Amino acid sequence: MNKTCFFFLISIFGVITTGPIIHVCGSKKSNIELIRPVYCNNKALADNQGQFFSELEKATQFTMPVFLRILEDKSPSPSTNPVIFLKGNDSERDNDNKHVDDSFYVLKYYKNELYGEDKAIREAVGAHVGASMAIPINKVRIISKNKTFFGKEDSCFNLCVATIHTGLVGIEGSKIGLNAPNIREGLAGKWCLKGIVEHEDLCDIVALDIVLNNNDRHKGNYMCDQQKEKVRYYPFDMDKIFESDEKHENVAYKSIRFLETYLLDQQYPRVLTEDEKRALRRVNFMIKRFKFIYSEQKLYEVWMQKEREAEHVYSKEEKEAIKGKIHKNNKYVKKLIVLIDRLIAS
Repeated sequence: MNKTCFFFLISIFGVITTGPIIHVCGSKKSNIELIRPVYCNNKALADNQGQFFSELEKATQFTMPVFLRILEDKSPSPSTNPVIFLKGNDSERDNDNKHVDDSFYVLKYYKNELYGEDKAIREAVGAHVGASMAIPINKVRIISKNKTFFGKEDSCFNLCVATIHTGLVGIEGSKIGLNAPNIREGLAGKWCLKGIVEHEDLCDIVALDIVLNNNDRHKGNYMCDQQKEKVRYYPFDMDKIFESDEKHENVAYKSIRFLETYLLDQQYPRVLTEDEKRALRRVNFMIKRFKFIYSEQKLYEVWMQKEREAEHVYSKEEKEAIKGKIHKNNKYVKKLIVLIDRLIAS
């Protein structure tokens, strides 16, 4: 990336010395909020790509409290990857991140000896990308097999790799009821199209899942915060990103197939409503934004950074497979961008 291109990036997305800031303003024509550029007020940043990504990095980090204890009112989850809830600070919410509930943290174990470390790395990669791009997602830190941590050494999984997650406010989507939005598999069905119209947060979550090929955004993998006048949605659980590079399981490919079948049927063509167009425009804008910052190479570098944090070593073949998954998904995502542009322009 040359300096001209990099300055263009800064001018579009904006960075200031305190970190990546994204201002949101309401559109007169839509209840979907549009991102407004915040121009760089420190030209030196535009001349330093390293510092730009350093600023993005800050958005993915969090400070752990000195003292922790196991929360007695939250039972450990006996799922495939068990979790333990830990008591943190007494305050209810992080002052800078209103979606974060810093009164508790989640310690997640990866029991599988063969794939546990890889799962933890994927979890951290997904959270890193989302948090750095201002998606209200939980932040994640890897605890390698060789490190001790409160709650880890006292469990039967003390030799497993684990991740520590910031808490999120709200309740799981699965507990809302039948009206909970269904955004699983990106834009792969009518239910997804209905979901993204409901809220801009869901547009952003769908975009995140598409660029990371996350096929696991069921209703139990996002939180709904209904305590404010404005409902908010916060995603979590990213350990299945890029899990499969099979064409029929790729989120972007399935989104393309649905949109072409459902909207471009020659015999029974369907016209998008204005609300659907606005929602798709938001999704496409966020996809382009993700891709502009996270090239295939940059995404691979983040993956390798998390590999080091996990004290794991991928084989040469595994590294090539990771590059292949990223590249293959990128091809489908590019096609999806073109298709959505075509649909919202018609």
